[in-house]
Amino acid sequence: SQGNGGNNGVVQPGSSVPYPQVIAQYNQQAHDAIDNSSIPPDQKDLVHNYFDSLEGQK
Repeated sequence: SQGNGGNNGVVQPGSSVPYPQVIAQYNQQAHDAIDNSSIPPDQKDLVHNYFDSLEGQK
């Protein structure tokens, strides 16, 4: 059965969340974390690009 992971990313045992939904959630969390950190801008772009590239995969 498919469950919805909710906003906290927790999935009940035996349930699943579609890959695109999971990646979109992780992507948003990564972008938020990077934007609120003291990482140099060129490294922020590198991490943003990495997570953006994951959304294109299946």
